This record gives sequence, structure tokens and C-alpha cells, in this order.
Amino acid sequence: MLLLRWMIGIGCVLALALFALIMTVGKGLASVYRSGTGTEDIVRKALPLGIAALLCLMLASVISPHARWLAHVTAAGVSLALAGVLWSAARTHPGEALIYTGFLALWGLWYALTWRGGL
Repeated sequence: MLLLRWMIGIGCVLALALFALIMTVGKGLASVYRSGTGTEDIVRKALPLGIAALLCLMLASVISPHARWLAHVTAAGVSLALAGVLWSAARTHPGEALIYTGFLALWGLWYALTWRGGL
């Protein structure tokens, strides 16, 4: 269980660092999600903030596993993200979605094991 917490924690920290690097040094995520002549919608503008918030929630829930409300809120966010990734994978890049699915499933495994043990 401790190894799983470390793996998720280190993964979240690295993902947040990479995300911050992309947002500050690179062009951000705008070029990744731009597809031809489509109009900008609210979902595409809010997506970078949502990704960072979810990673922070995942990290916080692993660091403080006794905060039940935080784990449940994070579980709802992870469920929505997983549904979005699977929906997106069916339409665009299935290989890229496997990375996200694996990471979200790893957190889901931690969540299931934590609440099964009855912290």
C-alpha cells in the first residue's frame, strides 16, 4: 500500500511539473486541442485548469488518506476524467488515452484498497 501511495504521489508531482513547464515555457495546451476552424468553447478553455486541479486533488488525497471527503471528491473527478478519456479515445488517439487510463486506474485502485481496508 505504501508503494502504491509513493507511485501515485511521485506520478502526480511529475505530471504537475510537466504541466507547469508546458503552460509556462511552451505554447500551452491550445495547439494540442485546436482542430481546424472550430470555435473556442468553454470546455477547451477550462480543460487545462481542470487537469491541474485533478492532479492536485489526487496528490492531496494520497498525502492525507484520512480525509474521506477529499478522497470522495477526487473519486468523482477521476470518474469524470476517466469517462472523458475513454470517450476521447474512441474518437481520436487510443494510444495516448492508455497512459491516462492507466494512471487514473492506479489512483482508483488506491482508492478501492484504502476504503476496503476501512481507514
